[in-house]
Amino acid sequence: MTFHTDYIFRTDDEWDLLASGPFNSPKKGIYSLTGIIESNWLPYPFTMNWQVTRPGTVVFEKEEPFCFIFPVKKQAVLDCLPEIHDITEDPELGRQHNAFATSRDEFMRRFHANDPEALRSPWLKYYFKGHHPDGAVVDNHINKLRTAAPVDKRRPAPLE
Repeated sequence: MTFHTDYIFRTDDEWDLLASGPFNSPKKGIYSLTGIIESNWLPYPFTMNWQVTRPGTVVFEKEEPFCFIFPVKKQAVLDCLPEIHDITEDPELGRQHNAFATSRDEFMRRFHANDPEALRSPWLKYYFKGHHPDGAVVDNHINKLRTAAPVDKRRPAPLE
C-alpha cells in the first residue's frame, strides 16, 4: 500500500530523513516499510509504503498518521562500524550491569511473591529517571523528546 505524502521535505546537506510508520503504534495486517530519504536534494515528494501481511481489510482513520519522519545525519548508518566486545573488557560496565541484574532479579522475586511495594511500582525506572542502580546520575539524560511543532510558512490562500 502506498501513501503519497504530498510534501517536499528539504534538509540541509548534512541531513537525511528516516521515514517509517508511526513508532510504537502497530497495526493489524500491515506493517510500515522504513527507509532513509536523501532530502537535501529531492525536488519531489516521496511515498510512504506499507506491506500488507494477510488478507482482509485495513483501515486508516481520518487524521491517523501514516508516516513519521526523523532527521538523521547523512551517512550515519554507513559510517557506523558495529563491534561486539566481551563485557569483561570493561569492568565498570560489567559492575553496573551486574548491579542492575541483581536489583532486577530481587525486584522480580518480590513482585512474583506479591510484595505490596513491588506491585505498586512494577518497574525500577532506572532508564526513565536517568540513573544507575547505585544511584549515580547520568549526564545529559533526556527521557522524553519534546519536539517543536512545524511552523507553517505557506501564504494564506487569497480570498475569493
